[in-house]
Amino acid sequence: MSAAVADSSTPSGDYVASFSQNDQVVQVASDSANPQNNRTQVAPVKPGSSPFDCLKRAWFSVRWKLSRCIFSRPVPFLTAKLDLKLGDVLITLPVSAVVLAINANLCAREQVKESGSLPMIAMIVVFALTVRNNSILLTLTGLPFERALLYHKFAGVVAILLSGLHGLAYLLEDAGIAAVQRRLGGGVGAGTPLIERQTSGAILFYLLAALWVFSLSPIRRRFYEAFLRLHWVLFIAIVVFSIIHGAGGVVIGLIPWALDLVFRHGYLVQKNFRGGLSKPGVISQQQVSMSHLPGDFLRIQFPRVHADTGSSFKYEAGQYVFICVPKLSLLEWHPFTISSSPHEVLVTIHIKALGDWTKKLLAAVRSLRTEPTRSWQRHSPFSGGIGITPMQAIANQLFFDFHHRGRQALKKVHFVWSVRERNMVEAMMNSDFAENRKLLQGHTPAYLPDDLLSVGPNGGSTSPSDVFKTEFYLTRGHPDPETPIDRQLQHCLRYNTRPDVADVMKSLGQDARSTARSELLCLSVDPPHWYET
Repeated sequence: MSAAVADSSTPSGDYVASFSQNDQVVQVASDSANPQNNRTQVAPVKPGSSPFDCLKRAWFSVRWKLSRCIFSRPVPFLTAKLDLKLGDVLITLPVSAVVLAINANLCAREQVKESGSLPMIAMIVVFALTVRNNSILLTLTGLPFERALLYHKFAGVVAILLSGLHGLAYLLEDAGIAAVQRRLGGGVGAGTPLIERQTSGAILFYLLAALWVFSLSPIRRRFYEAFLRLHWVLFIAIVVFSIIHGAGGVVIGLIPWALDLVFRHGYLVQKNFRGGLSKPGVISQQQVSMSHLPGDFLRIQFPRVHADTGSSFKYEAGQYVFICVPKLSLLEWHPFTISSSPHEVLVTIHIKALGDWTKKLLAAVRSLRTEPTRSWQRHSPFSGGIGITPMQAIANQLFFDFHHRGRQALKKVHFVWSVRERNMVEAMMNSDFAENRKLLQGHTPAYLPDDLLSVGPNGGSTSPSDVFKTEFYLTRGHPDPETPIDRQLQHCLRYNTRPDVADVMKSLGQDARSTARSELLCLSVDPPHWYET
């Protein structure tokens, strides 16, 4: 079995203020006999001063300010229910309304040919937004992959509505006097057989409607593999019938998608996995290990720095990677959050076997027994279940910044995790994994699980003055003194209850006011049952 790990996702470290990539981590002392004595410091690296670097930083700065002030600013109710931000209210929705109004007016005036232009433009936008993360389009615009996917869906709905108005304009005209002119060879469709344009237009609309129906969340989530394959079939059919219908301009939207596809599968995967002409890839097949953990969990890990070439796998806390296991499928890539933080020696990914692909991966790992045979030489993160992985990475990065980068302005990090099964806690807070990591040269202790499981004077402290505080809520469990994890986490493990989010936020707000701070950052991966009454 082999596994290829490719392309960490945006956002870029260029505009994540807390995790600047302009710092270089330097190992200043190494004691192989006692790795705990290793010390790490951070040396600043001067940013580039070329005109291109200056232009790049200026563009990232403008992009970040626009994102913070407009495009990523939440709006009450709309953000929570529809995932719409202030930028959507100010730009996306008004533009869509204007476009629909224009086509409705053209429809009322029976302007068939003119009413067909806007649906074609909308289809170009739909196709252009099918690009994956790390594409040139998303990198230049700063549009996160998740938002691009949202706009892809939104533009698709607008395209269907515009196409419906275009078809209605034809029906209105067909029932009028202009129908006689068209049957005599003039008007709309001149130069193209009338029956061909009528039929292709009707089929095209039905294909668009079918694609929308099969993309609805209940169908997509329950029958994802069928949805994915059907999406491809309908996509190809839509392009073909668009060209037949005379809307060949839709192929313009395929250009960024095709370039991204060639770049991703023809270059990026080969570069990351097998390497290029100048050096081997970042990830070595022989250095990737997969381990089965309690509770149908998998742990994938590999050295952040390639042992043979010194190439480094660069990522930011909270990011995810796409993973392909060729033994399961050559074409399937699935996203998983990196649970380690960028300063750690090993890149770690935890996977819960929930879907078909992850269950196949779990079965393959069990059958091969691919356990590693040697040791390798004011924030509030809320998370539920396997959602701990991005929050763990962010908390570990904050812990590293506080202790090794002198980020003393950090006043409080309150980590809350709600989980059903005890074996999930055992998988994520694995003491053997924590002990084995201490043997790695260059290892610096992480907050989770290293510091939390520590028996030293700082480990497990619950003093109100502590910067880092953790609470784990085991919603379906009771204390079990015979279980090691219960003894190790007795200071922070709560049983048969759920977190009171309002109470936690109130406590953090009081802490913020006591330090003359009015801002609080809350990160949440929250199951719906947190808010049930």
